[in-house]
This record gives sequence, C-alpha cells and structure tokens, in this order.
Amino acid sequence: MDASSSTQVLTGPAQQRRKSHGNQGLRRYRRRCCIRGMNEAETVQISSFRKQLLRRRQRSSASKKNTVDVCPQVILDVGHVPLNAAQLKYLSRGPGYIRPNQSSLRPYHRQMNRVKKEETELMNKILKFFSENHYMPRSLPIFKQYAAQLHDCLVLRYTASLSFTDQIQARREFNLTKLIRRKFKRNKLILRETDRSGVFHVGRASDYEKKAAMYRIKTGAYEELHSNPFDEIFTKVEGTPLRPISNTKRAATTGISKYLDQIIRPLFDKYAKSTTIVDGVDLLDKLQRYIAAGYLTASTLFVTFDIIDLYTMLPQEEALAILAEFLHEHGCEKVEKISIETIKYYRQVIGGAMGSPFILTLANIFMWKWEKQTILSKISNVEVYGRYIDDSFYTSNETAEKVQEILETANRLHPNIKLTWKISKAVSFLDLCISNNDGHLSSSVYHKPRSEPSLVPFLSDHPRHVFRNIVHTALMRAIRYSSSFELFDDEQRSIRLLLLYNG
Repeated sequence: MDASSSTQVLTGPAQQRRKSHGNQGLRRYRRRCCIRGMNEAETVQISSFRKQLLRRRQRSSASKKNTVDVCPQVILDVGHVPLNAAQLKYLSRGPGYIRPNQSSLRPYHRQMNRVKKEETELMNKILKFFSENHYMPRSLPIFKQYAAQLHDCLVLRYTASLSFTDQIQARREFNLTKLIRRKFKRNKLILRETDRSGVFHVGRASDYEKKAAMYRIKTGAYEELHSNPFDEIFTKVEGTPLRPISNTKRAATTGISKYLDQIIRPLFDKYAKSTTIVDGVDLLDKLQRYIAAGYLTASTLFVTFDIIDLYTMLPQEEALAILAEFLHEHGCEKVEKISIETIKYYRQVIGGAMGSPFILTLANIFMWKWEKQTILSKISNVEVYGRYIDDSFYTSNETAEKVQEILETANRLHPNIKLTWKISKAVSFLDLCISNNDGHLSSSVYHKPRSEPSLVPFLSDHPRHVFRNIVHTALMRAIRYSSSFELFDDEQRSIRLLLLYNG
C-alpha cells in the first residue's frame, strides 16, 4: 500500500468543521495583525503629533514674553494653596465651565447607559406633549420609528471618534480635575461658588464651620437640637444589615411648598404689580412715565434700600397672618378650592429655607404689608416706588433729611427687618445706574465693583448658541440702558474686554 493510499480522506461534516476552524484561525490572525498595525500607526502618529504640539508651544511661549494673561481669579481664603499655576488657571474658568468630551473617556457600557437615559427622558417629554396637547395615542408606530432614529443618533454622537487634539485635551483635563480633587481632600479644603461674583472660592472646612457658627449667633434664626430627629426613624430599622439613609429630596413638604407657590404667586404678581420692579428695563419705563408727567426736577432724589437677610429673618407666624390678610383683602377666600385656614407652612425658628419654592412668595407678601405701613403711606402717589424681592427704589421731591427720617422710622418698625440705604441724585439699582443731571435722567449699565467679570469660557463644552446669546444679551442691555451714545460706546468697550477676559 503506497503513501497516497494510506492517507485518511475526510468527507462530509468533518471536512466542513476543519475548513471552518481554519477560516476562523485565519480571521483571528488577520485581526491581530490589523490591530497591531493600527496601534503601531497610532503610536507613530501620536509621537509625531506631540512633537508638533511641543514646537507650537515653544513658538507660542516665545511670542508671549511681553504679554500678560488675564482671566477671572479664584478667591483664595487660605494661607497656603497646594495648587500650581496650571491648576489655578483651570479653576479660574469658573463654575459655568463644562469639560469638553467627557463621555469619550467613559467605558462603552456607561456611554450606552447615558444614551438610554437621555433617550428615555426625551421620549417621555415628546409623548407627554403629543398625548396631552394633540391627543395622539402613545402606541402609534411613528413614535417607535422616531425612538429608533433618536437612539441611533445618540449612539453616533456618544461613540464618535475624536481628533488627536481633542483626545489629548480631554485626557489632560480629566487628570487635572482628579488631581485637584485629591489635593483638596488631602488638605481639607472646600471649593464653593460665590453668591454674586460667579467665581470659585477656596476655604478651609474649619473656617466655614466658624462662619456658620457666627451667622447662627448673629441672626438667632436657628436653635441647636439636643437629639437627632432621625433617631426615631433609625430605631425602626435596627438589626437590619443595611445602612439606613433618609432622602428628603422628594419629601411631602417640598411638594406642598411647590404647590403653594404655584397657586399663590400669580395672585401676588397680579395685585402687587404696581409696586413690583421686574428688571432694569421695567424701572426705566416707570421713570420715563414719571418724567413725561413732569415730576422729575433738578432737586429730585433717588432712594434705594436693601433688606438685610430677608429670607432667614422672616417671622413665620406673622408672615402667615399677613398671607391670610392679603388673600382676604383681594377677595381670595379660597384658592384652587383650598380655604385660607387650610394653608400651613412647615416650622423653623425664624425665616425659611433658602431653596424652598414658596418662601419667595411668602416673603413678598410679608413685604407687601410692611411697605404699605412704612413707605407707601409716607410718600406722594405721584412718586415712583418699586421693589425687587429685598431691593427697593423710589423717587422723592422731599429734602434728604425728610427721606432719612422716613427710612429710620421704617428701620425701627420691625425687629427682624433692618435696612441699609442710599439717598442721592445718582444711585444704582439691580444692574442699572441712574442719575439726575439738573432734571435730565441719565442711565447706563451698572457693574458691581466687587463682582468678578466672569462669563462662560469660550472653551466650555456648551452649545454654540449659548455664546451667541451671551453677546446678544449684553449688547441689547447696553442699548436699552444707555441714555447716550457715549455711554453705549463705553459699555460696548467693556463687553469686548469682558469677552477677551474670559477667553
């Protein structure tokens, strides 16, 4: 028997399996070669790209020897800051800055989770709109087709490949953020957004605790509890091998506060419209009518005053009584079929929670009664008076001594309501600066001296229309507020500097 006759011949399924295994092995080998080639090409390309960046940075640094970088500054309230110049510059972009291409650094399953979440939120809004406003059933095939197209679009957006520049920038800013967080945690520092300037403030945790204690002593609005109010809840889960966590985000009081605000705020806006200032444009309109009636003279004074700590110093029982008086006076015995006696408010020693939706309406109604007793009853009906929450403005043709006497009397009326005021022919109110120049009104945009000139940085990952709207809004405000071309030209110059300042 020769060699050829002794060779085993494979036929049928066995031959197909051997051929299939051979093809799979060949495909795996080709795939490994392809991936290895792509990695090598990418390594060479990244190396070349880094050399280009280095040369560009060297040329840029050489050209910037005689220039000074400017940007919004972080407020540092500590002696030693464990951050270098690059980290401080990154924080100077402010709280409004969004790090670009964050999703590109996440694993694929997290990207898909984000796609699913956004798709669900968008589809719920779309289905709710068409079902409630156009009575279209949610089971229509067109909604399923749109959902599939939306899913494909979101997947394409989240998984799109980035250029080498964007990849390096995203990785660099991600590592920078992690390093800043690590340093803050190690040194027990706290990063917070300032209330008015819109920039970051860096302070120590111990300093924040001292300031909080001083504020509690100053206002007397809080009392220390000698026992934990959640102990009763925790005892109910004793013996359970889980850590009990109480979440008050969806508490009953939050929903009640929102509901009360929804039904009562429109009533206040309707009946207190004459004594409410919405913005600077609204105040200018009132002043123009005041001038047209011939009441502005060379001796007319402008008065502004501010209520100190209105929210936290609001007397609760008295505020609820004034709320009932407001509704009775305007014939609102029942609001949305709810009687006045039914409306109650959750308890705090003095004032209300800053984030509570209803506290703003309650404070406005309290001030409605206060200003009737103190200011409106003392000034002429022809004068302009208006209030924006805790900031008030009015005109007066009385002497400065008479105006001073009115404000001092108002300051003594209620122990919780204290004022700071200014009486002059040139004052600032909200973002508007107005002055009486021998009977002629002059107005311009007002910039607070302590506020940092910060905007959303142009490098932020916001939609492009946001930046167009920022410029458009600033210019429109300058046009509306500026009473002369010279003042508009000054404000236009300030806008240019502001945009350059924020990159």
